[in-house]
Amino acid sequence: EWVSTAEAAWVEINLGTPCSIKELKIHWWGHSRSKDYDISAEIDGKFLKVRSENDERKEGWFNGWSIIQGWDMKTTKILLDLREGQLDPWYRKYHFGIRQIIILGVEHAREETVSLNKPIETNIQNNGAQLVDGDKQTLWISKVSSSWIRIDLNGICTIGNITLDWNKNIDGKQNIETIVGGSTTSAVTGHFRQVMISNSASWLNFNLTSSPSYSLREIEVVGTCYTAVDILKMKISMAFST
Repeated sequence: EWVSTAEAAWVEINLGTPCSIKELKIHWWGHSRSKDYDISAEIDGKFLKVRSENDERKEGWFNGWSIIQGWDMKTTKILLDLREGQLDPWYRKYHFGIRQIIILGVEHAREETVSLNKPIETNIQNNGAQLVDGDKQTLWISKVSSSWIRIDLNGICTIGNITLDWNKNIDGKQNIETIVGGSTTSAVTGHFRQVMISNSASWLNFNLTSSPSYSLREIEVVGTCYTAVDILKMKISMAFST
């Protein structure tokens, strides 16, 4: 239980990972409920008002519930701004009281640069770390017409997009392969600065052709990687799903 003697109060809930909210339920303490409140959601680092007391459905009054329909935007925190509380009849000092808050929704994996500082090999021996060091001032140059780059993601990752930060113009043609367990799961060929790839990978192969040389500042791979524990949870969930 949580109670407050203040005439205006707030409660912030950190969800840990981005979530789409299906429903939010507030279980009030006794009579000490807010008659005027706003619900804000942290979306892309900024709080936006998404609901208010006008959106609630009430169930009961004493120890009653406020049930609020959710929203689709990916939310990392929820903030309740409470006003116009009601003084409790027993202690005559608490304006707000909450027994519990229940949030129903869907968790979304957090995307990040999964290629940063990962093991890398290229056709130039002991040369390639500058492509995944996060520093766009460093430069990788190959003067071989048929060159290649291989990035080890150190796990299984879901790839969202790949950015090739060329020093100047796009050099030649690129074939990009996503690989899991030695098998190619997808391959695209073209002239890329950025390419959207919705697939899993533990390795990424870049085959560079049709140019006498290549000059790249960075390869940035954005996605979500899973640990062995995450994968085990997925397998358990699948094993028991009906």
